[in-house]
Formats: sequence, C-alpha cells, structure tokens
Amino acid sequence: MAIRTGKEYQQGLGRKPRDVWINGEHITNVLEHPIFAASIKEIAKLYDLQHDPKYHDTMTFESPSTGDPVATGFLPPRSAADIQKRSDTFKIIANATFGMMGRTQDYLSTMLMSFAESPHLFEKCGPEYTKRLTNYFEYVRENDLFLTHALIPPQSDRTKASSKQEEEFLHMGVAEETTEGVIIRGARMLATLAPVADELLVYSLPGLKPEDVKHSIMFSIPVDSQGLKIICRRPYSTGQHNVFDHPLAARYEESDAVIVFDNVLVPWERVFIYNDVDASNDLYTKSFVRQHAAHQTAVRGVAKISLAVGTAIHLARSIKIDQFLGVQEKLGRCISALEMIKGCLLAAETNIVTNEKGQVYCALEPLLAIRNFMPRAYPEVIDILRELGAGGLTMNPSKDDIDSAKIGPDILKYYVGAGDMTAPDRISLFNLAWDLTGDAFGMRQLQYERYYSGDPMRNLANTYLGYNGDDCLNLVEDALKGARDD
Repeated sequence: MAIRTGKEYQQGLGRKPRDVWINGEHITNVLEHPIFAASIKEIAKLYDLQHDPKYHDTMTFESPSTGDPVATGFLPPRSAADIQKRSDTFKIIANATFGMMGRTQDYLSTMLMSFAESPHLFEKCGPEYTKRLTNYFEYVRENDLFLTHALIPPQSDRTKASSKQEEEFLHMGVAEETTEGVIIRGARMLATLAPVADELLVYSLPGLKPEDVKHSIMFSIPVDSQGLKIICRRPYSTGQHNVFDHPLAARYEESDAVIVFDNVLVPWERVFIYNDVDASNDLYTKSFVRQHAAHQTAVRGVAKISLAVGTAIHLARSIKIDQFLGVQEKLGRCISALEMIKGCLLAAETNIVTNEKGQVYCALEPLLAIRNFMPRAYPEVIDILRELGAGGLTMNPSKDDIDSAKIGPDILKYYVGAGDMTAPDRISLFNLAWDLTGDAFGMRQLQYERYYSGDPMRNLANTYLGYNGDDCLNLVEDALKGARDD
C-alpha cells in the first residue's frame, strides 16, 4: 500500500467503528463528531505532506520489501545522511503543527523502528517473539498506520506494585491464556489521540517487580478491537472554537484517554514480550528507543518553544515594551533557553554513534540534556509570556465583537498596537498568547512538557546514574595531581 493520503487515513477511520466515550457520550464514528474533527484534519494534512513534491523525497524512502515509498519515520538510520533525513522529516511535521501535537505519526513509527532495531530484547522470550515484532513493524510500515500507545497504569495507590493493588486487574494484565492468544483485563493510560488512531501499542516502562509477571507483556491491537474501551478526558476544545479566537486550540487539541481492556483477546502473533519481567524492564533502557524517540521529541520541542519565544518577542514589540531593560532581560532568557536546546540538538545530530552492526543513532547525552531542560525551560518561557501580556491577555474581544456593527468601530479604535499594528492583528497576536498561557489547551501543553518523558526528578537521577563522566573526572585528577606535585 505504501504511503497513505489524508483521505485514505480518514476512510480507514470510517471503516473501523470504535468504543469511544467523551463527556458521557458514546461515540462509534469519530469522523462524524465535531470534537475530533480538528485533530483528524491536521493528521490528514500530515499524511498529505508525504505526497507533496516539495517534501516527498525527504519524508519517504524506498521500502526494502516492495520498493514503494514508505514514511521516513520507519527508516533505520545507517549513516549521518539518514539521521539528517529523519531530522528534516521531524522538522517538517513539527513546524506544520507548531510542535503542539506530541503524538504525530512520526513519533510511534520511530518507537516501533527502535524496537525492530533491538531484536535481542525479544529473543529472551523466544525467537518467535522477535519474528512477530519484525512482522508487525513491516505491516505498520507498509500500510502507513497511525499508532498510539498506553504505557502507564492508572494513578491508584502509587506505593504498591501492580500485582499488589486492591483489585487484581486494576492495572492491566494477562487474565487468561488461550490457544488463540491472551486475554487482557484492566486499564492503562495515557493514550494520546487514541480515538483517531489505527492501532494501539502497549508495553511497560521500567520498574516492574518480579511478582508483576502477569503485567509484563508487550502487544499491539487495532483500536476497534472487541472489548477495548477508550475513555477520553474532558475536551479543551469542543469543536465550536473559531481559529481567530483560538488559533491553536481550535486546530491542535489532542484527546488523551484511559484505555479499558474488558477481556480483550490479543492474538499470539501480536504478542511481542510475555511473562518476562526482565525483558519488559530492559525494553526502554537497553534498546535504541531513547536515542531515536528523544531525537524526534527534541525536534518537536524546538518547534514548540520557538513558537512561544517568537510570540513573546512579537507581543513585546507590538506594544513597545521591548524598549525597557527588564523586558529585554526576560526576552534574553527566552532566547537563551531556545538556543541551548537547539545547540544540544545539533550536538546530538553531529556526534552520531555507529555500532558494530552498522546501526547509527544520535549521541544520547545531549538528547537527555534536552529532556531534562525542556520541562523547566518551556514553563519559564510561558511564564515570561504571561508576564509580558499582563492584563492585556484577559481583555481580548471576540471575533463577533470585531464584526459587530455597533461596537466594532470601538474595537478597531481602542485595540490598536504600537506603530501601524491594526486592532485585528494585535487581538490575533494576543489570542495566540492566551492559547499558550491561559487557555485550558495551553495548560495541557504546559503539563505535557513537564511530564511527557516521565518524572523530571527520576530522569535527572537516571542521567547521573548512566553518565560516563571520565572527561570531567580526569580533569579533577589532573588538577589534584598538579596540586600534589607542586
């Protein structure tokens, strides 16, 4: 099939009724519901970009199975040129969504490619598990499917392991084994864009205990599988927002969901890890997923924080507060944060690693630095943008006000910016700032950047635990040696 068009993606959704719940409403056809219309439209646009002559050669490569063009997210890098090709693709997608959609097609295609690059991890469970994973990777690649994942148990009693919860299957696990496959029961979160995805990939983050063996499974299933229930959080955009009043929320709302498995049958050919706690715990730390996934998220993060920094600069100039030293200092902090993230990304892409198997990936340490820095840098930029906008962020009229025959002239008079900035332009800019800083959509984006890669404290601790500090320690030894010899 090779790369899909946006229309083909939408047709696929229409052919697969799913069990979705949002605001107490049961939805089977997401194509016909206004809450999901915007995200479906934006994802479809990304599929169409692959067919645009301007981007086609960058966003696709030749399938090793068929020779057809397939999405670059599935490309296992074997050279610096491959790394650059992947980075350019990530940038095209991130810029198209301003970094506001964290779970676009290239994210899970990258994750799946990373696992396919680490067959030894699945070999622990048996050679058939490796073959299943490889077959699934090829199936998703050749059909250009859109995946989401669910990695985290519900936030119940965090002091207890999954196997020690009050209810046996409060946390998702294997309830029964049959000749056809395994029966899955319980719940997982946080499945972003699950209502509009094709497939669900399920695995565990590190931390399972030996007694959690029935929770140590990796598998995939179609989103329309029997017994799979998708319970969405309260939406931050109901489909009624117009783009002028909500330039981001009206287009890039990503529905997050809890996935409930009500005795879902997963066929054996879709089971990739089974009954092996060590294999589950090793999946994240001993595969190449950290290098490849962090590369994609770093490029997206640059687009997102660039939008926020650009909005802060534009807003300051729109009312000429950029003439004040205090504001200049704040904008300088924003710019410095952005440039540090861009610098780390450049270092990661420049200092690539090639292993003995010819597999190529970005340097991990600069990518981890971005993951540790972004949860602090992005909120700081948003706080500065909120300070610069001040009361003006809460005083914006709506598009209906501007269009009103009675008060429209007042709006056009009193809402002008500095210089020749018209009232509609100034209002539009402040609407963008409000979407980033005050709207529920913006607050979700803020929370997302704080926690999308896990607990920031644990991430920093793991960075230390995994760090090879020989260069630093050797300098210390040289300094001490010099002091002793003097």
